[in-house]
Amino acid sequence: MKKSKKILFLALSMSLAFSPINSMISNKANVAYAEDMMSEDKELSPEEFIQKAKDFVNSEEFKQYTEEGQVAYKKLIEDLKVENVEEKKEEISKSIDSIKLSYIKKQYEDLKKEVFNLKAESLSEDLKKELGTYENPYDTYEDYETQIKNLKTTKEKIENYNKKLEEFKKILKEGLDKNKNFGIDLKAEKLVLDDANSNLDKVEKAIDSLNKKVEDHNKQEEDRQAKLNTLKNNIDKQVERKNSINYKKASQSLKDKFNQSLDAIKKAYSKLQNKEEVNSIDNLVKSYNTAYNNLNGDKFMAERQKLIDYFEKNKGKLSSSNQKKYADLINGLPDKADSNLDSIKKLKAEIEKAIEENQQKGKLSKVSRKVAVKKQPATKKSRSFVRTGVKSVGIVLVVLILAGAGYFLLSKKSKK
Repeated sequence: MKKSKKILFLALSMSLAFSPINSMISNKANVAYAEDMMSEDKELSPEEFIQKAKDFVNSEEFKQYTEEGQVAYKKLIEDLKVENVEEKKEEISKSIDSIKLSYIKKQYEDLKKEVFNLKAESLSEDLKKELGTYENPYDTYEDYETQIKNLKTTKEKIENYNKKLEEFKKILKEGLDKNKNFGIDLKAEKLVLDDANSNLDKVEKAIDSLNKKVEDHNKQEEDRQAKLNTLKNNIDKQVERKNSINYKKASQSLKDKFNQSLDAIKKAYSKLQNKEEVNSIDNLVKSYNTAYNNLNGDKFMAERQKLIDYFEKNKGKLSSSNQKKYADLINGLPDKADSNLDSIKKLKAEIEKAIEENQQKGKLSKVSRKVAVKKQPATKKSRSFVRTGVKSVGIVLVVLILAGAGYFLLSKKSKK
């Protein structure tokens, strides 16, 4: 037991030589950490603890340790067996913890040096204060572990800050270069860019100042360009809109309103190009879009189908020639360039008139004949009636001719 304690003391001494701890408080904290780790080791079986002790030799912490310390640790575990593991467990655990503490302290110091090399006058005040919170040394493994995590966060903040600072300086330089020939006073902004110690806050304010000056200078022109772009975007839609069924087959009155709103936009665009004042651009665009949305050409095919249904239902009331005529006209509606909803209404009215006229002819014929043929379609009765009427007239004429001839002969005989 005494021999084991001496080896532990040697390992701890080497650890401290590598990374000295400057107070008795630190020593007590380190022992407390070791004891906490030991409580975890107690949960391991003897075999598991032995394996852990041997595996530690291959760890990064062990490889970074002093050569003397490595020799001492290997000697400590060389005769480790199940039979004596309880006797050596405490010493081995403390030795492992001591080596780990030396390793993490070195990690902290290296990282801290790297982070502090990023310190510059151009950093924000918050980041400068954050760098001042780091101390050296800390008392426990957990302290170093926490501070390493904090240092990494601080490093990331500084790197992101510097990256953003460079980006904003670049933006400021581009702004100065682009606007240097417009007679704008940008001397103050140029001084900020040229000062190596300018922080992000100063650069951002210089950009805001430059933008305000440029905005004031170009406000009128930017407003004009925005209006021109708005009008042009809507004018460019005219080809697509006029090629749509919605426009082509719309009622003529709605087409006229759409074209009038388009002409109004074109006139406004021409005035703006000449730098003349134009108001109510939004109202012009709104009227243009409303006029397009009001077009009813999309109803064309539906109304044509209604006309087809009507025609199929009533075509028996038309003459054969009219049936063919109106069937061709209905079929040709979609391909006819000037056909629209008005065309459908006119064609239906024409069909209705033709049906009415055909029916009137049938009624007059029936009155003169004074007969009705049952169980026959209206068209057949009409045609049948027309053919029968012609035959009766012929018989009457023959009778009249014969009567006239007889009268002539009788008159001639009486004279003799």
